[in-house]
Amino acid sequence: MVSEVAADPELAKAYRERVVNRRRADVRSLVERGIARGEMRPDLDPEMVTDLLLVPIYYRLFLSGPPLDEEFGKQLVAAVIAHCRMEGNGPE
Repeated sequence: MVSEVAADPELAKAYRERVVNRRRADVRSLVERGIARGEMRPDLDPEMVTDLLLVPIYYRLFLSGPPLDEEFGKQLVAAVIAHCRMEGNGPE
């Protein structure tokens, strides 16, 4: 699918609009809520945090091949949250 999207600008546009942008909006909303509640650092760029969460998922799904299992999800979220959380909010 990656090669098809890369070779076909119309397919790439449709995929971004129908799949990627929707997922990005959902994740960005969660990040923005975390910032607003003081759970995440106020200096965070919600777009960058969204990329930090989603890019490894798409990479694994389309390119590298290991499973998208619960353990991977836990490790990914823990790594990103460790960078994003406010001091004193949760375990180190």
